[in-house]
Amino acid sequence: MGLFWERGYEATAMRDLSAHTGVAISSLYATFGGKHDIYLAALAEYRRAEVVEMEQRMAAPGPLRGTLADIFARLIERLMADPARRGSFTLNAAIELGGHDQAGEAALRGHRAPYTHRTGRTG
Repeated sequence: MGLFWERGYEATAMRDLSAHTGVAISSLYATFGGKHDIYLAALAEYRRAEVVEMEQRMAAPGPLRGTLADIFARLIERLMADPARRGSFTLNAAIELGGHDQAGEAALRGHRAPYTHRTGRTG
C-alpha cells in the first residue's frame, strides 16, 4: 500500500512492487492478477482501517457534530505529521482514478458508504 500511496497508481510499476515487497513479479501476478488488482486491494485495506477507526469514533457517546469535528481534527493531525506528506490515499486515488477507472470509482463509492450510513446523508 505504501508504494501506491507515495507514488500513485500510474507511477508505480510491477517491478517496483516486486522490489518493495521482495516478492517475485510472477508471484504477484499469480496471487493478485495484476497491478490494478493489487492497487484495489491496497485501497480496500486502507479503507478497512479507516472504517474501523470511524466506527470506533462514531460509537462514542456525544453529539454528532463534536464527533465529526474530532474525526477531522485527528485526520488533519495525522496527515500533517506524515514526514512524506503523502496525503490521504483515498483522496489521492479519487484524484488519480476519477473519471476513467470504473473499478476504482466503485471502490471509492464503497468507501463513502459507511460514512453516509452513519450520518444519514447520501450526498
